[in-house]
Amino acid sequence: MPAGDYEVLVEEEELQGVSFLAYRKKATYLIIMGHGRTEMREISGNDLESVLNRDQPSNDDA
Repeated sequence: MPAGDYEVLVEEEELQGVSFLAYRKKATYLIIMGHGRTEMREISGNDLESVLNRDQPSNDDA
């Protein structure tokens, strides 16, 4: 994907049978808008974390 701003959608489900409110992630999606259409592409949590880490400025740049 080219550089840019993307919306992230996380689909979760509530866990039943626990004594506190808890959720489990079911899927993560990138919302991609362009060329007159909108796409929703599934991305793994590990891939999303990797991309976000690469997007952060390193401490060496200071």
